[in-house]
Amino acid sequence: MARVGNERGIRGGFALLELMIAVGLLTLTVGAIAMALGSLKSLSRSSEERAIAQQAVQGVIEEIRATEPGEVFARFNSTVADDLDPDDPGDRFAIRGLNPLPTDADGFVGRITFPGDGVELREDFDDVELGMRRDLNGDGQIDGVDRAGSYTVLPLRVSAEWGGKGGWQRLDVVFVVTNR
Repeated sequence: MARVGNERGIRGGFALLELMIAVGLLTLTVGAIAMALGSLKSLSRSSEERAIAQQAVQGVIEEIRATEPGEVFARFNSTVADDLDPDDPGDRFAIRGLNPLPTDADGFVGRITFPGDGVELREDFDDVELGMRRDLNGDGQIDGVDRAGSYTVLPLRVSAEWGGKGGWQRLDVVFVVTNR
């Protein structure tokens, strides 16, 4: 009989050990599921932010395409000196629902970039994504002259750059406006 009691004690010890292992495994499983759900939520927010950026960039592109081609640079560049109207939008734009990067001095998420410094339109500007260096006025030469008033081809980039759930994010769309 003593032997039977010892077997029960040993068996009871194994049951407690098995229970502790099962609880440990369950805890690890629940933790892994919680982490996966958290990652999924973060990924969902990141995708939502990207969709917001894409919609805003597309809206700016539509506004540019609705502008007379010969007026695009003057309306959307970084200087007000050549603006055709005091309400010209310039080269920066806000995007509701997205936060600018902490290092962004002007607080705008969106930006329009042309070949040059934003004041002059330059054929001799190096930018592979814009296809630059490039003859912008069709005279067969690539020179360092400001082509703001004489371009027939105008490559540009519409960008959004923000800080979000997924960290730093950027979206660029490059396209060409022709004035022919």
